[in-house]
Amino acid sequence: MTGPRGIGPDAFTTAAVDHLRAQLGDTAVTQVAELVIDVELAGQGTARLRLHNLYWPVRSNPAAVPEAVARLGATVAARSIPKPALDTETIVPLVRSDAWVRQTLQSAPTMPVRPLTEHLWTTYALDRGTHLVQLRRVDADLMQLSDTSLHHQACENLARRGPPVLRGPPVLKGDGAVRQITLDGDLDAGLLLLSPIWDDLSPVLGGPCLALPVARGVLLVGIVEAKLRRAGPPAHHEAAHSFPILQVLRRTPEGWVPTKPDTALP
Repeated sequence: MTGPRGIGPDAFTTAAVDHLRAQLGDTAVTQVAELVIDVELAGQGTARLRLHNLYWPVRSNPAAVPEAVARLGATVAARSIPKPALDTETIVPLVRSDAWVRQTLQSAPTMPVRPLTEHLWTTYALDRGTHLVQLRRVDADLMQLSDTSLHHQACENLARRGPPVLRGPPVLKGDGAVRQITLDGDLDAGLLLLSPIWDDLSPVLGGPCLALPVARGVLLVGIVEAKLRRAGPPAHHEAAHSFPILQVLRRTPEGWVPTKPDTALP
């Protein structure tokens, strides 16, 4: 229990199950464990939903529980209407800083995340065409995607956006020691996740490739660490707030590693 004025996880789960059964009628809803339920989606099989991201913001305020479970019910009801598989093709990966992830997880503790380096993480969004919507755990659950399947789907979707990246040398801006690799101007840092392009990039640059993600939509590349570090934005630059610890990354067979893990750029 959370205290005399709070609501415990088991009671919250029961409230969510009761609400969903009342709201969705014939939809089968089963409690599996605390904050874990199974929902039978029409013609789509069973989705396992984890309710932690709904529970934690309202655990000390029972009056907010009906609104929270109503939002869940609306999400499940919308997903219960059969939709084409194209839904999963809107998922894209986002590279975010450790500070951003820590802050966001305070309100969405089960948002899907995946470590990239010590200070960088991969999160996921749904591309609505005009804007990106952060992917929630319940979204992945309703699409019946495990964490591994979610990551692979997002990377495949990103790769399909950039035929020039996959069919030849990536598009590079600038002809100096530091260049910018681009895809669509918003998801460029996500290119770090697409392994095939980096083998093609070293011959273009003339040596082993280093990368510096400056923001979600800015990814700098080069072969000289000092020049790449100097090319990063100053601390007061708006882009620096996206990645308060700017890391020059070196690619290894195991993935990206920081050249100087705990060193902030000047």
